[in-house]
Amino acid sequence: MSKILLGNLKGPKGDKGDKGDSVKGDPGPAGPNTIPAADFIGSEIARPGSPAEAALLPKIVDVAGGLVSAVADEAYAPSTGRPTRPQEKVVTTFASGHGWTSSGAWSSVNLNDTGDIGWANQVVSGVTDGAGGQAFFLSPALATPIDPTGKTIVALMKVSDPSKLSSLLLHIGTTTTFTNSNSYSVASITTGRFPFTSDDWALVTFSLVAVVGTGAGTAATRFRWRVTDDATGPITVKFGGTSLYQKPGTFPNGCVVFTFDDSSRSLWDLARPIFNKYRYLGTVFPVTNRIDTPTYLTMDHLRALDRDGWEIGAHATSMETHNQTLPGMTPQQKADELRALRLWGVQNGFRSESFAYGGGHFDTDSYQTVSRYFKAGRTTTGQFETVPPARLTTLRSLAVTNANTLATIKGKVDSAYASGSVLILTFHEIVTVAAAYQYTWTAADLEALVDYIAGLGMPVLSLADALAAMR
Repeated sequence: MSKILLGNLKGPKGDKGDKGDSVKGDPGPAGPNTIPAADFIGSEIARPGSPAEAALLPKIVDVAGGLVSAVADEAYAPSTGRPTRPQEKVVTTFASGHGWTSSGAWSSVNLNDTGDIGWANQVVSGVTDGAGGQAFFLSPALATPIDPTGKTIVALMKVSDPSKLSSLLLHIGTTTTFTNSNSYSVASITTGRFPFTSDDWALVTFSLVAVVGTGAGTAATRFRWRVTDDATGPITVKFGGTSLYQKPGTFPNGCVVFTFDDSSRSLWDLARPIFNKYRYLGTVFPVTNRIDTPTYLTMDHLRALDRDGWEIGAHATSMETHNQTLPGMTPQQKADELRALRLWGVQNGFRSESFAYGGGHFDTDSYQTVSRYFKAGRTTTGQFETVPPARLTTLRSLAVTNANTLATIKGKVDSAYASGSVLILTFHEIVTVAAAYQYTWTAADLEALVDYIAGLGMPVLSLADALAAMR
């Protein structure tokens, strides 16, 4: 392994990639600063005066295995700043004497579990029956009623195996029967796909998904968590606190974010003209080695989209690493993949700090590693994202497939409009005629959807712009 100082680097001489080409800079303290250009992921790192040089110099890096392994990862670190979180009103910290009770299909419960720490020095925990039964934690009657109107629910929670979690709901009402109540969900569209990982404490936000009867009104006194496993075995669920906050006025009628994965040229040929009718912008998450290959976007396309205000984010260096997914990689492979993507964006002048997980898959180590290189990480684990999001590196989105009708997606838009939520929609390939490939949607349906959103007057923003508006 050799260490070099990225100083005033010059591009390689001769044809790029020829054996013996080198990237040269001022000598570092350890000796001459010369290494093969191939060690820098097959391309020059920085041209004098380029954005890449300004962003990366001077930095110390290790070169091993053909990829750059940073000693000083701050060269690739995302900028600071995140959406402002409103002041929360605590419902319970589950401290001793909290008064909550349990019922339903728990195989075991500990209402004063001191073996873990949440917002207090204990939590409530339960193990489901493993057969798909509904299990409940019920609050006592609140001494001071709460008006849930326009509120977002926050929970600190841990689930032993989210892949076995079928549903997770919070009911807010005035009686223990919840005949008239509001129902809040983590909004997972696919069973087993939730914005948290196994045995990892997560701050999760919940959106209003249904009003039962006449609703909770403005003076709710009862809260009830409902947990259901998928009948393939028991799971342990822990709650460390529950609160709620008034939604900021950022998007009173919601917001729609369109994202496009995997570099299909159909974004340029079919989708872009539809968005240009209203000067709507979106976010592109390309597979970088597909750029400038047949049927995919070219670098000229990306530069034109960037010029017009679209966000050019990061997705994968190849379909091989995309399909491997971050959870399928070693820690070093994760870091190499994310660092290469960050560097690709910097070298090409794309200043996005947004990343989309391959296949939408992530685990604890993955989202923690992503946070070292990107400000935002988009999953495909749900329908609606709250304002502000609970965690920027596990943003929820709905992957639109050929199984989703136009009416279904319009319904999601209506829900986001009514709840003031952000609806992140993920597309892959736009087609002129309905196709058998799952990740396609027709241009006619896309145009009808965009026209519908325009008629509602909802903002349509890139992911970066939507997050910036929340600050």
